[in-house]
Amino acid sequence: MKKTTLWGFLFVLISHSVSANDVVLTAPNGVTITEKDIENYVEDRVPLDKRAGYFASPKSMKELVESLFVVRSAALEGRKVAELKHDLVEWQAAVHKDRLTMAYYLDYIAEQRLSKVNWDETARDVYRAEKSSFVVPEAVNASHILVSLDGRSEEQALARAEEALNLLKEGKSFKAIAVDYSDDPSVAKNFGNLGWFSRGRMVKPFEDAVFSAAQPGLLSSPVKTDFGYHVIRVDDFQVAKERSFEDVKDEIIDNLKTEIAKKAREEKLIAIRSTSDLKLNTELMEDIHQSLRERYKLKPEE
Repeated sequence: MKKTTLWGFLFVLISHSVSANDVVLTAPNGVTITEKDIENYVEDRVPLDKRAGYFASPKSMKELVESLFVVRSAALEGRKVAELKHDLVEWQAAVHKDRLTMAYYLDYIAEQRLSKVNWDETARDVYRAEKSSFVVPEAVNASHILVSLDGRSEEQALARAEEALNLLKEGKSFKAIAVDYSDDPSVAKNFGNLGWFSRGRMVKPFEDAVFSAAQPGLLSSPVKTDFGYHVIRVDDFQVAKERSFEDVKDEIIDNLKTEIAKKAREEKLIAIRSTSDLKLNTELMEDIHQSLRERYKLKPEE
């Protein structure tokens, strides 16, 4: 007779439709796993945004049930070992349960607070009050050729930068001249183009030069920075502009939800910490504190 393995039997079980309380696995050691166990495992261990990918794998169910089986079987054996700290395990389990309940409770409080907000109206109030913060800053798209001072005198670097600039003025390709002259390590990939950037992204002399340019095109002379001399071409400008409410509405609401939920949780914790009429046995607390200090005191170095 052909021997059926535990996991072969498992596949037979999970291949059939089961109701909410049906047993998915029964093991010889008495361990059982139900559909509810699987649902709870997913809720606890598999992030919501990962579940579609997780269950796309044909191995996911086997691995999930196997994991539960191993944990429960090892725990079943461990409970029979007298040397284990069973009292500590029970305490840790109770505290973990309390912490989970607290987390779910705080989430509930936050959700209740969020459910009462008129998001469109609140977002509009924020937009009106902070309109100046919803602005796309002025930006520049620029390209450069860097002539480094490494191994060169200032005069040599400046002369090389001016040579590159003159070739560009004669109509030579910026990409070609950048590859031939630039010491910027990224030139092989970007051919000197730095893309779009706003103020505060570049060193001051470079920033001042590009943002003071009257129009796109080559700057008339190389610009010196701590990196060396830059031959700069301003490729495009973007003026600062105000973002419309519709453009930022979702962004405002997302931020509000985070802030309001955080505040709701914090207020509940503050209220609990502020509970009056707590009776503290300060004498016993000090005795315990002293006992712990003695037990865990630092030993002098030998």
